[in-house]
Amino acid sequence: MYPNPVNEIITIKASGLICGRDYKMDIVDLSGKVWYAQTIQAKMSFEIPLEALPSGIYIFRIHTKKGFSY
Repeated sequence: MYPNPVNEIITIKASGLICGRDYKMDIVDLSGKVWYAQTIQAKMSFEIPLEALPSGIYIFRIHTKKGFSY
């Protein structure tokens, strides 16, 4: 993920995942509220506009068969 800290848009490159599988990726705040969710695939690169999110600390999670990857 870059840049960090984020002003408006963050770029995520999903590397290290098993090719051919779909993964759920979400962005949650420290209270656990989900602010964004998307299905991603290995080696996918995408941008997420974050200007609508209030200032704060967020956690990016990828759901795998073995649990969450942060």
